[in-house]
Amino acid sequence: DLHKLYVNGVLVASTSFTNDILYDNKSIFLGRDVDYGNGSGSLHGDLDDVRIYGSAFTDQQVLDLYNTVECNVF
Repeated sequence: DLHKLYVNGVLVASTSFTNDILYDNKSIFLGRDVDYGNGSGSLHGDLDDVRIYGSAFTDQQVLDLYNTVECNVF
């Protein structure tokens, strides 16, 4: 599988990933490195408009989504 990172609708990084993404009925932590329930390595910044989808998007679908979703800037 290929994992991709987009910023403002533009592909900025990608990497191959061969393992399954497992979900073990535990919380998902964004912006924090969790090792066996002990939090460490917290993000010093903000996360904005994080989304998790159940299927992969094409590059064009990502760009279309970026261009059609209204963003509020504070």
